[in-house]
Amino acid sequence: MSQRLLACLVLAIAATGCSKSTPDAAIATQPSEAPRTVAQLGEAGLLAAVGSPAVYKYPLDDGRDLNFRAEDCTLQDCQRPFKLEFRKGRINLSWEQISGDAKLDALNLQNVQWADQVLAYALCKEATAKIKASIAANTPVRGEVLQGHKANLMPGGGKQVLVTITL
Repeated sequence: MSQRLLACLVLAIAATGCSKSTPDAAIATQPSEAPRTVAQLGEAGLLAAVGSPAVYKYPLDDGRDLNFRAEDCTLQDCQRPFKLEFRKGRINLSWEQISGDAKLDALNLQNVQWADQVLAYALCKEATAKIKASIAANTPVRGEVLQGHKANLMPGGGKQVLVTITL
């Protein structure tokens, strides 16, 4: 079921194309007519694109890590959350493809939705569709230039997904 859902999301994203977004958090994901050719990687805009507050924040040697969880998800009943890391020279997005029962499938859908929102804001919907298609095919992406920045994807065999955007 989750692969069919992912495939539907990929098709929906691909059908909408790339949009020009502004850094204003209130309209960070609203489309306009002109396609955007430059990535938007500002921290404020990326956090606004998630649309939910971070529940955990961790300092890193070269930046910081923000974790997002669904409201009804606790550390005891969930796997890894959706993570957004701001590091020196790169931004990492990671989430787990959770499966097993209806509650875990719903949490997986939330993680995928957050990833879609952040990637669409940062890189545009067309680039997001490329990344999502690679996830669905379990194919890594190494050094592909998307919106002027190198992107890497480790699809994790349907489990942990990691997207890195080099600044």
